Amino acid sequence: MSNRADIEKKAIEIYSKYYKKGKPAEKIYKIMEGEGIVFKSVDIKDERFLGALTRTPKGKPCIIINNNIVIEGRKNFTIAHEFGHFTLGHQLQNISFFCGEKEIFGDNDNISNQERDANCFASYFLMPKTKITNEFSRWYKNRFYGSFSAQKRIYLKINPADKSYSDWKKIDHKLTKSFGVSTAALKIRLVELKLLNNF
Repeated sequence: MSNRADIEKKAIEIYSKYYKKGKPAEKIYKIMEGEGIVFKSVDIKDERFLGALTRTPKGKPCIIINNNIVIEGRKNFTIAHEFGHFTLGHQLQNISFFCGEKEIFGDNDNISNQERDANCFASYFLMPKTKITNEFSRWYKNRFYGSFSAQKRIYLKINPADKSYSDWKKIDHKLTKSFGVSTAALKIRLVELKLLNNF
């Protein structure tokens, strides 16, 4: 697929098929069930293994996640990444995907297009543009003096050496908890949406 607009559209479509409101991280298990996906969380001691999209012996799609992922945001992103492989039809090209740290949280320049697309899907699914923009803007506007872009959109310019960094930490804490994502995933999404500078 590799067209980000198409991936974003797919993420919105799959969520809207089941829900109109709420945060996707809270609903992903029900959506996978609705799509006929078997979900398993298994104890795997090898920390390099995070998740997989494969098939059960009866041929049903199955997402397996390493139960030893302790950070909730990383776990949610891993699940959404594997769900992205399924939703984007990657299993029609490869029978299984076994994803580790490199595929899900590594440098985009060193992974396959399918892994990159699955990461995009996970980001767009967990942090839909409208929801994350509205919540960021509302929360920021109510608590801090906002900087505004030329388009009159709130834009948070962070400098780790001044007070803006403590503002970022408060927003980070609020939004990572609200959307069930990690700080790294949130920062990448906000930078992409031009709500935050890359610091």
